[in-house]
Amino acid sequence: MKKLLASFGIVGVGYWLWRFLSPRHSIMVLENKVVIITGASSELGEAFAEVFARRGAKVVLAARREDRLRRVAERIAPYATDVLVMPVDITIPEQRQRLIDETLRTFGQIDILVNNAGVSGGNYYDQLDSSFIEQTLQVNLVAPLLLTRLVLPHMRQRNEGYIVNIGSAMGREPTPYFAHYCASKAGLAAFSDSLRRELFDTNIHVLYAALGWIRTEMLSPDAEDVLRQFPQHTVLSAQSVAEIVIESLVQGRYEVYSGNWIEHGGIRLERFAPRIVDWYWRFVTRYMPWLELSRKVS
Repeated sequence: MKKLLASFGIVGVGYWLWRFLSPRHSIMVLENKVVIITGASSELGEAFAEVFARRGAKVVLAARREDRLRRVAERIAPYATDVLVMPVDITIPEQRQRLIDETLRTFGQIDILVNNAGVSGGNYYDQLDSSFIEQTLQVNLVAPLLLTRLVLPHMRQRNEGYIVNIGSAMGREPTPYFAHYCASKAGLAAFSDSLRRELFDTNIHVLYAALGWIRTEMLSPDAEDVLRQFPQHTVLSAQSVAEIVIESLVQGRYEVYSGNWIEHGGIRLERFAPRIVDWYWRFVTRYMPWLELSRKVS
């Protein structure tokens, strides 16, 4: 038995050393890369646009609110190589196709797709409106899957490309009162893992971002006040999160987390000791205002 445990230990240490020491591919310079960013009118989408533009990328801004997109385009204009504004609703098939076609017509290629658009909000699951549940799944899961499907043939033809799926830590560690949201992000995480393995022998790379709490319009000031009662959670700015994700893309990672070490530990506990996570949430939902927080996240 001791020999068996020692063997497992040696294999485990060897694996992590290999992960740590193995070289990663790098695109270090994003200059002239063509990047489609969905949800580009949001704070996080705007932060992605700014960071990509500062690194020399050509940015395609996609979202429903054209006025907000124009404002983002004006903000990044001083340092953007080129910007294309695309007011589209990515839940509509014809508009998804128009986004891809217009990008290829304008720039001739698509190097990076950032599936950033998303909606949130929480409550008791049986008190959520069914149309809101459907909207959450359409925006957070269905649209990214189908948009990726449209862009992949072009990337396969060039044998180069990057898919960045903006998910959530809740996709790896499901939390109460966000069942519909967790389902959408868990699906996006599984899609990312499956697609990455499918594309193993190509130069098309997939990055899943398991993000924590971000200071955006989805997190109201009241909700942030409630969140302060949970010291294990941190709230990061959209700019810092965008930097973290894009740096992970540059380093060739396949998954990135934002947040502190406690949040990272929770995700690992969920994987290896889910019963402990169950006990934790039993305590939180009984004695702390998690439901109040979920109702204030819009």
